[in-house]
Amino acid sequence: MKNVLTTVRRIRHAGLRWTLSAIWRRGIRRVEALGPIRSRIDSKLLVTSESLMDRIDFGSRPRGDLKSRFIDDSQTRHFLDHPQATADLIKKEFPDNVQATINVADKICRHEFLFLGQEVAFGEDIDWHWMPDGDGSWPNQHVDGYPKSSYYGEDRPGDIKYPWELGRHQFFVTLGKAYHYTGDERYAEAFTHQLIHWRKTNPLRHGIHWISEMEFAIRIISWSNAFQLFKDSPHFQADGLDPFILGLYEHALYLDRTLTTHWLVANNHLLGETAGLFAFSVLFPQFRESARWQRKALRVFADALESQVFPDGVNKEQATGYHRFVLDFVWLVVRLGELNNIKLPTIVYDRLEKMLEYERAVIPPNGLVPQVGDCDDGRAFILSESDSFFDFRGWQAVGAVQFDRPDFARAAECGNEEALWLLNVEGWKQFKSIVPADEPRHSVCFEQGGHCVLRSGDQAGDTYVFVRSGAFGLGGDGSCVHSHADILAPIIHWKGVPLTVDAGTYAYYCPTSERDRMRSTSMHNTMAPLSIEQANMMPIFNWEIVPETEIAEWETDARATSFRGKLTAPGQYTHERCMMLKTQSAELTIEDTLTLANADDHQDIVWHMLFHSDISIQVEDTNALVILRNDDKIIRMQFDGFGGHQVRRCAYSPSYGVLHEGDMLELVVAQANVAQTSVTFTSMT
Repeated sequence: MKNVLTTVRRIRHAGLRWTLSAIWRRGIRRVEALGPIRSRIDSKLLVTSESLMDRIDFGSRPRGDLKSRFIDDSQTRHFLDHPQATADLIKKEFPDNVQATINVADKICRHEFLFLGQEVAFGEDIDWHWMPDGDGSWPNQHVDGYPKSSYYGEDRPGDIKYPWELGRHQFFVTLGKAYHYTGDERYAEAFTHQLIHWRKTNPLRHGIHWISEMEFAIRIISWSNAFQLFKDSPHFQADGLDPFILGLYEHALYLDRTLTTHWLVANNHLLGETAGLFAFSVLFPQFRESARWQRKALRVFADALESQVFPDGVNKEQATGYHRFVLDFVWLVVRLGELNNIKLPTIVYDRLEKMLEYERAVIPPNGLVPQVGDCDDGRAFILSESDSFFDFRGWQAVGAVQFDRPDFARAAECGNEEALWLLNVEGWKQFKSIVPADEPRHSVCFEQGGHCVLRSGDQAGDTYVFVRSGAFGLGGDGSCVHSHADILAPIIHWKGVPLTVDAGTYAYYCPTSERDRMRSTSMHNTMAPLSIEQANMMPIFNWEIVPETEIAEWETDARATSFRGKLTAPGQYTHERCMMLKTQSAELTIEDTLTLANADDHQDIVWHMLFHSDISIQVEDTNALVILRNDDKIIRMQFDGFGGHQVRRCAYSPSYGVLHEGDMLELVVAQANVAQTSVTFTSMT
């Protein structure tokens, strides 16, 4: 019955038209997985070197002359065109990054990698089915032979994210950049060898790298970007071009028939898949299907973008890491579309600009957007080995050029390496010519997305508070895949210093108990009855019986910014939180009222706050604490309405696969039906 109710909720969100279409597509996929049908599909998708030639329009060139058709005659444009000129400018603008790239590329040549907090050295050959947290490697079998439980269920042997991250091949671009920084052909040799070895050990529809459509879509993007950097290499042209073209076409052919339009709640996967198919069709128009694939990819991408991003620019998945991920795909489509004179739907530009406006608003004083909700450090493409994942200022620089926005230029500050690669030399000159806006960022409320930012100012030493009180997540009840129980949970930067943090993700496919702990209410800076969640957790990703939420009040002026949000956990409790940030003193007050739904019920009600690893807490008296950074007292924290408190060490995850420890403060109202409390942060410096 529980699963039926969950499905009903998803159908209600998706709408009847999308649901019927998704059910039809899902039925087709199930039929295609049957033994006899599967064999026919495998045969239909099999492309040989000879049959590939029938798929290519060679024009006036001789059949089989791939170099002339794909390199010499190519008229397509890419943001990585003229890579040597861009590389030379990077050396002047970001010299330290150049050496960092070369160091990473040298390790890649030795088959040494750092992925998601894990270091690995493979030796002579890369194990593409690497299992860092288990014994041996993932089995290499037909994709239809993997039951979902083998990588998603409780009996999963390890975290499949690790081999998938390896199989995205985003490090091919690192090799390509090093090739242009040094002119050393060994980077082209490493790229060619690794690509050929991957194809040999991962034939189409065999192995874990063909399970998720998102993964081979990102591989298309990685290969396409690397091609721009290596296409003039003698070694690549001699040994790598033929297997590259055949392998890339296999990816696109399979992706076209496996887009996740059969999911009731389409999410970032569909955006990534269609962006990958669009990139292929634009950059390789020589294939006879390319024009049709381009139209299809762009249509589905635009529809998915409109449905997954609020009109005010907030990503409906309610996770800042996935905002960055989706924005990568949007930039890919926009840059490739415009460079190749392709008319893009208006909605793509509208959502792009709004996403950048949101991004500008949530960048804190230290420049690193706070982690909210899930994050697996995923990128559509990686153009820098040095820039932080949560440094969104590069895309602000690109947005400043795209939309002629001096306010974006102000937020971008000096820009960064990834912005220079995406803009290339001419675009970077345009960015440098923009005079940044004088107008500082202010406190702002995104009513549709439910996110609010309170600021005492826009300087490096100002105080910043992020909080959300909107939709729990994409898809509503029964979905909300990447959301955490973080409604009304502020993330605070005090006078430019990160003070409180989000618990993070750590891992998706670790033991379920650990996954649930990291996304639970008690790991976020909010208030709740002991052992009661804001919503019911379902295994690994989904949520059910999600709360009703609202931004009940928002006021901002020169003196202060006030926020009031409300959460109702059906049948459990109601929580109302008011916050006020004073502009001059940066004093922050948090007032809470929590009422249990059952008037006869009395429970311990706990107020949680998780502090950054650089922060420590010292008890002053019964109703006050002192907060220190590097042994310097920075804040006095006064609280009223509680009967006790405790401070304990708590592990949190600033990035996937990485754990840090910080102080977790828990203030308790013992055995109450209603709790009314107040906490005030006052500067001591």
